[in-house]
Amino acid sequence: MINYYLELEQEQRELEALNGIEEQLDKESDLYGAGKFDAVIGAEPDPVLTANESYRRGYDESFWQFYYKKYGIQIATEF
Repeated sequence: MINYYLELEQEQRELEALNGIEEQLDKESDLYGAGKFDAVIGAEPDPVLTANESYRRGYDESFWQFYYKKYGIQIATEF
């Protein structure tokens, strides 16, 4: 009987951990998207959000993609 309750508690902890990971991933993807959006519309990067790596990465990638496309720059990709 004790094993059953321990097993239920362990399953509950695993579910809570997975939910925490999903929430963190959602937050990071939202910040990444916000960074991409700010770069696409030509807005200055948000000074508060730039402390977050996901926001900076989204902003930087969109910013540079715009200029690569504008000036016809081809980036060599390694495979």
